[in-house]
Amino acid sequence: MNICIVAGHTTTGKGTGAVGYINESTENRILAKKVTEYIKKAGHNCDYYEVNKSDTYLKDQTNFANKKAYDVVVQIHFNAGGGTGTETLYRSASGKKYAKQVNDKLSTMYKNRGIKHDINDVGRKLYWLTNTKYPAILIE
Repeated sequence: MNICIVAGHTTTGKGTGAVGYINESTENRILAKKVTEYIKKAGHNCDYYEVNKSDTYLKDQTNFANKKAYDVVVQIHFNAGGGTGTETLYRSASGKKYAKQVNDKLSTMYKNRGIKHDINDVGRKLYWLTNTKYPAILIE
């Protein structure tokens, strides 16, 4: 498989993640790099990307994810903004398949908040899910 892992948010400026119990931007990068290593050790192709400072970070992230053909593109976040547990968001039917697989595995360790369609369940179009060409998920 060809997989793209993107750490959510920026570390400074516009787009920094939640700060409080944890610094979401810092933790996203640590986890996303570990996930990338794990996927590579499992024998898959995996690219990692992060944007540390940019007013157009969402566009930068999706542009990277669209440069190459991927089976799935993943953006990693933490529910640091008040959520408890894990949820995985998707937009397309193929994204839903990956969201379910990931969320089922994560929910063996964390409270299961379920898989969520960005418009029907979340109520808005999420940039990452709307602007990537390949099946995309966003993990919280």
